[in-house]
Amino acid sequence: MLQSNDLNLKNYMELLRVVQHKYIPRGGVVFDYGSQGSHLYIILNGEVDVLIPKLENQSSRKFEKKLKQRKKLTRQKTIELQRMKINERIKAMYPNF
Repeated sequence: MLQSNDLNLKNYMELLRVVQHKYIPRGGVVFDYGSQGSHLYIILNGEVDVLIPKLENQSSRKFEKKLKQRKKLTRQKTIELQRMKINERIKAMYPNF
């Protein structure tokens, strides 16, 4: 694991300047297979599954189906999380509600 003392201060500060934190909820998709890469992802906590379709048409169809199901679940979880956050805000604003 890379520690801050493994970099000189100048390089460490430059790294902090350009790095962006991105939270991806459990079951979320980091990127889709075949998409053009433009980012470097570093996993700070948790784990990921890497799904690569086989070359056969039938397997590709199964992969696409699984991918669509995963995206649907991710959207549902995102909506649920947004509702929870809204409820928390309402409770904070109106404790007697």
